[in-house]
Amino acid sequence: MKENRNRSYFYFLIALLLLILLVLTRVFDQSVRVRCDSCHDLDQISPNLQLEFHFSKKVNPSDIEKAWYTQPSLEGKWKWIDEKQAQWQADQPYLSGTSFTFGFRPAVVGIKSEKIQSAYQWTASIRTPKILALKALTSSEQEIFMRDPAAGSPWEQFTSTDGGIHDFFPSPDGEQVIYSAENDLGGMDLWIIQRDGANLHRLQDCVQDICDQVAWSPDAKKIAFVRGNSLSKNDAAWVEGGICLLDLETNISSLLFEKPQTINLNPAWSPDGMWLSYWSENSKEITLYNHSTEEQISLEASKGDTDCWSSDSRYIYYPVLEFQQAAFHQVIRKADLVNNTLQTVIGGEDERAWLNYDNFACHPRENKIAVTVQSNVKLPGKQLISVDLQTGERMMISDDLASIPSNLRWSPAGDRLLFQINRFAADELEQTLWIWDQLNGHLDMLGEQLHSPAWLP
Repeated sequence: MKENRNRSYFYFLIALLLLILLVLTRVFDQSVRVRCDSCHDLDQISPNLQLEFHFSKKVNPSDIEKAWYTQPSLEGKWKWIDEKQAQWQADQPYLSGTSFTFGFRPAVVGIKSEKIQSAYQWTASIRTPKILALKALTSSEQEIFMRDPAAGSPWEQFTSTDGGIHDFFPSPDGEQVIYSAENDLGGMDLWIIQRDGANLHRLQDCVQDICDQVAWSPDAKKIAFVRGNSLSKNDAAWVEGGICLLDLETNISSLLFEKPQTINLNPAWSPDGMWLSYWSENSKEITLYNHSTEEQISLEASKGDTDCWSSDSRYIYYPVLEFQQAAFHQVIRKADLVNNTLQTVIGGEDERAWLNYDNFACHPRENKIAVTVQSNVKLPGKQLISVDLQTGERMMISDDLASIPSNLRWSPAGDRLLFQINRFAADELEQTLWIWDQLNGHLDMLGEQLHSPAWLP
């Protein structure tokens, strides 16, 4: 019995000494360890690069940013959660199919002069974005389908909701998709699903209201969406609609403005996440709202469903009607948020062709816009062109005046343009999806009887 007590005492002393040694090691440890919290699947990383890091000790942000490196060199911004957690976001999407290396060099970075003792390095490969689109199963039912952009790839059904989907909205990082779907009370709820089809659940129970027109914030932490009432789910004849903000981490939603009997639609975030633009149906204006300063800017526009932001968030482009040659013509105007100036950049008096421009999309990396143009007012069809806003150079993408291009979507890196072609034949609407390669000018059809395409980064 005495021997057992002695042995237990001996083991207790050993455990106590180990505990003391562990505590002393942590107390006198002068090293900063780094953990990459978003590096679980580096073989398939999103083109919209966003990396999250955790540091074992409190660090000086400026010292961490000096120790940081990427190969090849990529511009980006740091967002600090606290003194031990930070996010790095690339300024521009990265080309799919390529790789890059990132990490931290040995350096003194801690607030008490602790040091990253040895280099940390990771290598990531940028995955190829997928394409999503809606496909009708019956005259009143549709689902989301997915495919790879490579020629010959099949379309595969992504959702199974008994055909109740109205629209969908992929996240900027490509990890999730939100869609709006009809409920049993006549309203539309918001649902969210992972990229791989897992973890499907209802995000917002909207009862008899219609919840739709979702806009993801660039960091994918929150969304803006419209909640209200409409005369029709198909033509979006809203009679009341307010912009709501939903924090996806807390699942708490709130109205952006408490203004009854107003119709605010089509929210869109600036790439830096500072501004939220939306269309005010009552005043026929596009309103820009700054989250930090609560500043509001109103821009008179002809419509509010086709404006877009420049990649640096300095400019917003929007449509305006101008009266020329005894008729109204739609042009594209640019609002400069730095210099507080307005300028017509496509169309207008300088062109002297008096054309109508519509359905445009800003390039995610370059100073370009893809836009449809009605070159012959006697024909309903439109051409699709790419305009270099720096040089004025124009590149023809589609010149079929028997068709109307719509739903223009640049790929995350801007190397391809996805769009829909609408054509009336024998009193029936034919809808086809196309993809244009900016590098070689190739134009390929992706499928028939599909609509509302979008990229899943």
